[in-house]
Amino acid sequence: MNNSATASDVAVGVTASRQRPAIRSVVRTLVLALTVLLLIPPSAAWALAVIVPSLSPFVALTAVVGVHAVSWTVWVGVAVGGIVTVRRRWFCRWICPVGLLADAATRAGLRCGRHAGRLPPVGQWIFWSTVGGACVGYPVLVWLDPLALFSGSFTILINPASGTAWWSLVGLATVLIASAVWPGLWCGRLCPLGAMQDSLGSIGQAIRRLPILRSKRRETSIDNEPDDPSSYENATSTGALVSSRLRTGHGVAATEPVSFQSGHGRNGAVDVRAGSHRSSGGSLGSSNASLHSDRGRPNQGSRLAVSRRFLLATLLGGVWASAARVLHGKVPPPLRPPGARDETRFVGLCVRCGNCVRVCPVRIIRPDGAEHGLAGLLAPILDFREDYCREDCTRCTQVCPSGALARLTLEEKPAAAIGLAHVDMDLCLLRDERECSACRNSCPYDAIAYVWSDVDYMTTPQIDPEKCPGCGACEQACPTHPTKAIAVRPRRVL
Repeated sequence: MNNSATASDVAVGVTASRQRPAIRSVVRTLVLALTVLLLIPPSAAWALAVIVPSLSPFVALTAVVGVHAVSWTVWVGVAVGGIVTVRRRWFCRWICPVGLLADAATRAGLRCGRHAGRLPPVGQWIFWSTVGGACVGYPVLVWLDPLALFSGSFTILINPASGTAWWSLVGLATVLIASAVWPGLWCGRLCPLGAMQDSLGSIGQAIRRLPILRSKRRETSIDNEPDDPSSYENATSTGALVSSRLRTGHGVAATEPVSFQSGHGRNGAVDVRAGSHRSSGGSLGSSNASLHSDRGRPNQGSRLAVSRRFLLATLLGGVWASAARVLHGKVPPPLRPPGARDETRFVGLCVRCGNCVRVCPVRIIRPDGAEHGLAGLLAPILDFREDYCREDCTRCTQVCPSGALARLTLEEKPAAAIGLAHVDMDLCLLRDERECSACRNSCPYDAIAYVWSDVDYMTTPQIDPEKCPGCGACEQACPTHPTKAIAVRPRRVL
């Protein structure tokens, strides 16, 4: 009777293990479809576009540390962070749309005979250096977040004819090409969000090992739990394909599980993304063997070494960010959307997700093509040639996931000035005694008045700096070409 029950339980377990990859594939595909619908412009539910990059706990962390911004979007990332603390790499395995696309590229590469590349855990360095930069208000590499890259790639749909818009595809395209050429490289060794999940998973595991939380039963399960997410990935279809590739000519046993995640798994897992093989006996083909004791836990020395490396990365990120702020401060700033932080902080905080570009109803926000320095590449800038920043709109400030743009109400918007209008009388039609009142008539804030000048002996437009928020209505209406006689210039730091 017991034997029959045991056999039945085993059969149920095997069936469940076979069904899980299929269920996971369906869920990931549905999530991919949903994120695409949220990001394709124009969207009636434009405000929901912020959800996609906000799902990243990496973006949430930089927002909290960098600008002390705690909005509802931050709590979305915090919730995901809480889940991955308990379930390692849960976001990678069930949600991440970039991970799904990278897996597809990996499968294509494997079918073409490509093999996993060897690379240290660069993602951990990216993550910790960005945290260090966030501590001084300049999270240097937050734009490498996979959800930001994915979201930013949809910016090209706004203006496909623009050369700048095509830059928005470079990040995601690079990830997919790298995953095809070196299978598993991005998700396992480069992705900063994956690295953060590994760090959170280690923290969660350390908490569960506290004596106060351990019973005899929990102690047994924790001792057998890997310090790495690899064992959770062994059932994926991509992993099975890699397994078949590795068994041919690479000396890998047919019973060995295959992982696409970084680190080590159970039962002698093959670390595909790290580019190292481990035999079923537990020995490693790389220096990773020294990191674990016989029981599968990291040695104390290896923990200290890893901690020192992460501390060094954090310190280097802080130094890098400080230097970048000083150097970038010498570059003349462009016009940024309303609510933008000071220029150096804005460039560091902006994740280049393209949300503000896509939701702008009058299309005056576009990605920077490095006209104002390489550090600002793909960050949003304003162009008033065709239209102006409407006084009844704050969309861009509502969809920023990182706090680079402060959330504004319509009442707060005039005080968060974009810039200040300046008049060049050498270009103004009034200098030639020609009739023109375009700038005054177009100003929605009554910030422009015509005043007689006894010095120049003519009427000149005067700008009231207390009223002018730099909306660009006057610049857009000015009839002079190709250079406008009145133009908005940056003037304030938020």
